[in-house]
Amino acid sequence: MAKTTPRIQLDPDLLDLVDAMSRVSGESRSVIVDRAVRHLAFSDESNSALRDIAASSAKGLAEISGKIDAIGSTIVLLLDQQLASIDEG
Repeated sequence: MAKTTPRIQLDPDLLDLVDAMSRVSGESRSVIVDRAVRHLAFSDESNSALRDIAASSAKGLAEISGKIDAIGSTIVLLLDQQLASIDEG
């Protein structure tokens, strides 16, 4: 059985652009469209990786922020205790 390439239906304006690029570059329309599709696929993978990094960074920042809040609360509690002992003394 012969392998078939899926057909893509392009917007007429986009098709005009691909035709113009084909005339200027001398490459076939299919080569230009294939290159664009590969670029978009790579961009999606890159965007996905960047989203994963951003989510990981946000999670890390939230954990650090929580620890800073806990340290701040502990410091305030210790200062309150010190002030209370000074007032009693």
